[in-house]
Amino acid sequence: MAKDTSGSLGAKIREVGFHSFIYGFGSVAQSAVQFLLIPVLTASLATAEFGAYSLIQMASVIAGGVFYLGMTSALPRSYFDYDQEQDRRSVFTTAFLLLLAGALTQVVLGKVAGGWISRALLQTDRYSSEVYWALLGSALSFVNQFFFTYLRFLRRSVASIMLSILALIGSIGVSLLLLQRNPQDLTAPFRGIAYAQAAVFAVFLSAFGRRAFTTSLKEKEIGILLRFGVPAVVTSFAAMSIDWVDRIFIQRMLTSADVGVYSVGYKLGSIVNTLLVTPFAQIWNPMMIEYRSHGDVGEFFSKIVSYYFLASSLILVTVCVFVRDALPFVARSQGYLAASPVILLVMTGYLLNGSANILAAGLIYERRISRIAVIYYVIAVLNIGLNFYFIPRFGITGAAITSLLTYALMPLVIYLDASRYFPIRFEAERLFRISIIAAFALFFGLFVDLRFAVPLSAKGVLLAVLVSSLLLLCTTKDERRQFRRVIIRSA
Repeated sequence: MAKDTSGSLGAKIREVGFHSFIYGFGSVAQSAVQFLLIPVLTASLATAEFGAYSLIQMASVIAGGVFYLGMTSALPRSYFDYDQEQDRRSVFTTAFLLLLAGALTQVVLGKVAGGWISRALLQTDRYSSEVYWALLGSALSFVNQFFFTYLRFLRRSVASIMLSILALIGSIGVSLLLLQRNPQDLTAPFRGIAYAQAAVFAVFLSAFGRRAFTTSLKEKEIGILLRFGVPAVVTSFAAMSIDWVDRIFIQRMLTSADVGVYSVGYKLGSIVNTLLVTPFAQIWNPMMIEYRSHGDVGEFFSKIVSYYFLASSLILVTVCVFVRDALPFVARSQGYLAASPVILLVMTGYLLNGSANILAAGLIYERRISRIAVIYYVIAVLNIGLNFYFIPRFGITGAAITSLLTYALMPLVIYLDASRYFPIRFEAERLFRISIIAAFALFFGLFVDLRFAVPLSAKGVLLAVLVSSLLLLCTTKDERRQFRRVIIRSA
């Protein structure tokens, strides 16, 4: 295939930056309900009850990661194999029907097996209703994520954001209304999400259904979609086991109250997934496929790696400096204040793991997703061993250390395999500078701020020094000028 050199490197980078910034708002709106409910739930629920809520949410996330059948991941690879709009609509419709079958199966499972799932997680079946609503909301959510993927193909960022805001307002509004009636009702947040996601589903069909769907299917794509999607599910299941198995170990080795505290810290640490990793991946994944044949793709990847870690470090240093001061405003009970080190360790791990979206390019280009699954399962087994070692010795902080180690290892191993098909030339000096500044901030947050009462004024000065160092030592004048243009354009 002849290489396409259309579109300058700077234009591609600006496109990634602009749409990542725009989709960041949408991603925040889609995921913010889980974070906005933390102050409400921690104010009204004991740590043990919040632990039960977190384990039920875990079940819904795992179910959604299986029953979406990998269609959201498989769609871009098949969609861009066609140039004609009608063919693309056929691919979209075919993938949607597969996805819908998985969603309906998940809802039926929640209705039929809710009591069994409740007993398996919490040794009681009194949470069966919560399990059903959680699985229903999860099914509607992954269907809507499929729709959001379609809107990103069309670069319909405004529509994506508006639907995301609808989901946010609906989820929070209904949840708060139900919680006002009964503060101890654990079905409230799950019902709020389900109702809001149902509204988004209806609005999308009304506004975009005629353009998105067609009566003709791509039957030959069914096998292709499943061959790409099922390995993605298998990989996703391993990834989710790494994300959630620590809570099972904490419940067994420690207490349900510790599960609650750890879950608050984990949720707050994972907010970077909403602020940076997810919006970046949402625009990057289709662009990575679309531009794979362009002549400057090597330099494009090189720059994107550096910019990703630079953006990650800007977020991390800010949180490291102020986490101790901000936590009491989010977790409204003294019992949750031990979550500070969990926040920082989990956040660092998420940011490192997010780089796998870039580093796995060689395996994605070659459709070798099953190799990623193998890597994830090997690391999942290692994660179990690390939890056995660290949790009895360091409690919930040990679980966070395990998360950091495994999250850091995954992109490294993935790239070692993917580089055989698509090597990336890294900007080693710039990445070294970024890592030194980020490591200093992490040391401050974990070992200095938790032991000494550092004044807010001193923290403000420290943050200014760290941010200035990142911008002045890790970027060029031309890049800073380009960054300002992207920000102005996005404002």
